[in-house]
Amino acid sequence: MTKSVKIVEKSKIFFIISAIAIIAGIVLLFIPGMNLGLDFTEGATIQINMNFSASDSDANAYSENIKNFIEADNEEGKFSVETTRVSKGSDGRLILQFDLNYLYNGETLPSAEFAEKLGDEKSGLISAILTHINENKGDFIKQELPESGKYVNEDNSGVTNSYTSPDATKSLTTKAMIAIAVAIVAMLIYIAIRFKFVSGISAVIVLIHDVMIMIALTTAFQIKVNTTFIAAVITVIGYSINATIIIFDRIKENLQKYENTMSDGEIVNMSVTQTLRRTIFTTVTTLVMIVLVAILGSDSIKEFALPIIFGLLSGIYSAICLSGCIWVQIRKIAKNGSKSKKEGYQKYAKEKKAEA
Repeated sequence: MTKSVKIVEKSKIFFIISAIAIIAGIVLLFIPGMNLGLDFTEGATIQINMNFSASDSDANAYSENIKNFIEADNEEGKFSVETTRVSKGSDGRLILQFDLNYLYNGETLPSAEFAEKLGDEKSGLISAILTHINENKGDFIKQELPESGKYVNEDNSGVTNSYTSPDATKSLTTKAMIAIAVAIVAMLIYIAIRFKFVSGISAVIVLIHDVMIMIALTTAFQIKVNTTFIAAVITVIGYSINATIIIFDRIKENLQKYENTMSDGEIVNMSVTQTLRRTIFTTVTTLVMIVLVAILGSDSIKEFALPIIFGLLSGIYSAICLSGCIWVQIRKIAKNGSKSKKEGYQKYAKEKKAEA
């Protein structure tokens, strides 16, 4: 028989590590706070479709130049570039995206005034960007002038913009919360059907733990939080439950065999040991693919991939080190409660018998 890994004996250490991480995460939610993208804050996105391709280093240099121009191109107030994304279209042409707000006397400008400052293809900031690239300072671009005679087309295909209003932000935030709530409720229903009370409560605690750690790390690394983050949270919720089920299924099997001969801690240690390779291999296989996506993908893809990486790491830690330990503690509480109830009933029965 394979020697079991001592997990339950180190449960206090695991609980302390998780508690510290969660408390630190809660603090980070207030200082400095989550790095919310324009999906959850008021603002606009400008996309510039260049007429040429470029190397990554040149593309980043162009993006930085235009960013500096945007932030300097006003007298009364100031455009603030929140995020810059560099990518390439299917034809290889360079695409630059800028998420921005307009600050006036240190405050975000109301939506109507912001739209006026942003302008369209013929006026405002967009016109200034086109002039900057095509006429005034086109020499900052190393590529030869395209056949069209313009680095950027001066029509709807050259520069596009979209604006996120406060009402749209509120609606999107509400829908995001509903999506997460529905995912959690669906998991709770499944857990209630699949497991007994003790295992179900343990699985819920592990689920909450993984999501909180994921949010904490996302906040700590100041990763932009947009709608893709909501998709990442729901993905991690599903993965976390899947990893936990593997452990609890084995605990259930071993409990039926050894409940009268082994302690709860020994059963958990044996169950974790038996599923250890499967848990590690499954997570590592998934991690390799997600890490490659994060490394090779665009900024918007990274905003999706990095939180999932955090969730996967938290998931493998909780599945191996926490789920069984939590199960042991809750089962101990349940046993003590049943014992107290039984002793109380016996005492009551004796009193009634004495009275008779």
